[in-house]
Amino acid sequence: MTRTQNESTRALYVKKFQMVLARIAMNRIAIFSLALLATLVPISIAFAERELSYPIAEQHSWGFIDKNGVFKIRPQFDSGNVFTNGFASVWADGNHHRYTIIDTAGKPITSELFHQTGKMFCGLAPITRDPKSDRDFSTATYISKNGTIWTSSFWQCGQFENGFSIAKRYFQKFAGTPNDDESFIIDSKGKTIKKLDGTLWELEFSEGLVPIRIGQQMGYADTKGDVVIKPRFRIARQFHEGLAAVNIQPTGTLRDGCGFINKRGEQVIPAIYSSAQDFHEGLARVESRGDDTGGFIDQHGKLVIRLNSVISSGDFSEGLAAVHVSASETGFMDHTGKILFKVESNEVGEFHNGLCHAASFKSEDRLVGFIDKSGKWAIEPQFYKAMNFSEGLAAVCVFDKKRLQEQRATWKKEADEFRSRTWWQFWGSY
Repeated sequence: MTRTQNESTRALYVKKFQMVLARIAMNRIAIFSLALLATLVPISIAFAERELSYPIAEQHSWGFIDKNGVFKIRPQFDSGNVFTNGFASVWADGNHHRYTIIDTAGKPITSELFHQTGKMFCGLAPITRDPKSDRDFSTATYISKNGTIWTSSFWQCGQFENGFSIAKRYFQKFAGTPNDDESFIIDSKGKTIKKLDGTLWELEFSEGLVPIRIGQQMGYADTKGDVVIKPRFRIARQFHEGLAAVNIQPTGTLRDGCGFINKRGEQVIPAIYSSAQDFHEGLARVESRGDDTGGFIDQHGKLVIRLNSVISSGDFSEGLAAVHVSASETGFMDHTGKILFKVESNEVGEFHNGLCHAASFKSEDRLVGFIDKSGKWAIEPQFYKAMNFSEGLAAVCVFDKKRLQEQRATWKKEADEFRSRTWWQFWGSY
């Protein structure tokens, strides 16, 4: 075979190979298009169905009621919160995620809206302002109960306790990034008390102490900035009722190693639990894997109420704690573990001011009301959501049921039309 014939044969094979590749590519494009179409249709239908699943959130507003169920602050906000020392943080502009602080009459203490707001303690509440430009960071500072805003600015700041708080200042570590470890103790006048050496998980004191991490271990510092409990814990929680839950495992899992210390750093309850919660009304929930030693212990470490680890419960408040007894029923027990009454609900709060919010299984939209300490409805279920009472007021969410039904009908019609479309109608609209 001559050189020319060889080249012709080679060219013929190359052409056939290119045709095969082109055919495979066309088939792959077709398969990919069908697969994409098959994926888009269910996703779009699922999106339409999702709109039907969560409709109430589009038609709600928050207000505040008293213990008689009477509105003291009319529904007008996009979220509510509990009152603390006469003031509450509310979401005033839901479209732009902006908060303000109101008094018990519903009047904002300032016309400015903030990115974040905290609780009012010692006459001051932490606030976070938006950055002035895309190159800036958001700034945090404090606002007084009469609406006066501090001129000092921080990166972050916490809530006051007994005249002291913790703030993080701007510190140029590199490339304009604030250093996460530059924490300072400040007083209610804005004076810096001392710089804290270490990393803080929480920017507020509890019973005069705050957990602080130095290296790989945690200890506690006081309001003077001195480390009063030497770092030797893997995890350290805030103090409650004179005791703090700590974990002494140096590395690895949290299995066992949880116990309680006092303010002198002494281990008063052995570290034998796999998890430990804070003390409330003299009792704390603990759990231990592998046996049934879980439940509530007292401040001496004695197991007072035995509960299986799979049974969820709340903290004690006003002598009662919620405990789930079935999928649709919640009981309320006293300090001895005796269940005093049950309610048909698996969504309950805590008792405050003698009332507790609960969602009713009997209502069509699982509306929320408030029960008293006998388990009876003190305020009939009529709200979409609710929060605990505080200082005689509770934040509740209401919705326009007529408008909601009309909106549901519209969404259902749109979803039905979407499902009835053929694949070529669907393809042609994109």
